[in-house]
Amino acid sequence: MPSTNRTEHLNLNQWVTSDIPLMQDFNNDNEIVDNAIYSHTSDQDIHMTLLEKECIAKPLDMYVYYGNGSTSQTVNLPFDFEPSVCLIMAVGAPLGIMDIPNEVHYNYFGIATKNGSSVGLTLNAKALTVVQSPQMVNKYEMRSYNENARSYLVIGFR
Repeated sequence: MPSTNRTEHLNLNQWVTSDIPLMQDFNNDNEIVDNAIYSHTSDQDIHMTLLEKECIAKPLDMYVYYGNGSTSQTVNLPFDFEPSVCLIMAVGAPLGIMDIPNEVHYNYFGIATKNGSSVGLTLNAKALTVVQSPQMVNKYEMRSYNENARSYLVIGFR
């Protein structure tokens, strides 16, 4: 016989001394609890997936490549994800250097995205293409993302 009282939320049995519990009552309660817990823990709208947890735990990665002096180099990024945005900067150098007597600006910082990038950078999946300007751009600027023997830091964001 079911109990005289029921719990407020899951409607589980709450027996009083005069009640005579049956095995089926316990089995029904166990099934209700099991379904409620499974329904909650499997709800992807309120719980994060494993990929979402990884994104929070490791939202970015870093890699250093070395310039080879050619006008273009494709760097295969070893990240375990495809970055949506990459910041590229020369290690141990400012973001840019202005050579006033020669009217030249050497640019050592750029942003690459899947949908558009700083001039001289292209991001395609995990392949980052960088350029070293053989001549000035816009009358005075040199894109300096591949100078020979210079190291560059790439910070990739998910």
